[in-house]
Amino acid sequence: MFSDDDLKKALLTPKDWTQLSNEERASTLALSFIGFIARPINIPKDILEKCCEAFNNNRGKVENEIESILIVLNKELR
Repeated sequence: MFSDDDLKKALLTPKDWTQLSNEERASTLALSFIGFIARPINIPKDILEKCCEAFNNNRGKVENEIESILIVLNKELR
């Protein structure tokens, strides 16, 4: 069983961007933009900016935020 400290450490430890699928990247970025988890490492700045813009343009419902980020990732990372 995880303790509160274990959970806090897991949420504050950044994931490596290069090791994630686009679906995982989109969810991770949305949660990091909201402030729930740490921002992933090794993400290109231009991609981060485009994903942030997509997120901000679809604020209000996490499913829409994640989907908008995923659309950007699928377009930019073909």
